Amino acid sequence: MPIGAAVDRLTRWWVPVLAVAGMAMFLIVPLGPAGVTGPLLLLIAFGLLGRDLRRPRETVDGPAPVVAAAA
Repeated sequence: MPIGAAVDRLTRWWVPVLAVAGMAMFLIVPLGPAGVTGPLLLLIAFGLLGRDLRRPRETVDGPAPVVAAAA
């Protein structure tokens, strides 16, 4: 999911990098104090993903029109 969101430009590029690194750490170092880094990276990545998906999407159409004040 983070990779698809990054491809659609809904989140920044480093969110899927954190998710992949967290999954790799979870599978490679499952025990001991270093084993906490995998789930921690996953928690950070999915927290950032949730924050980015709740944010309103920016339009690429151009700058917003300027409304002139009524005189």
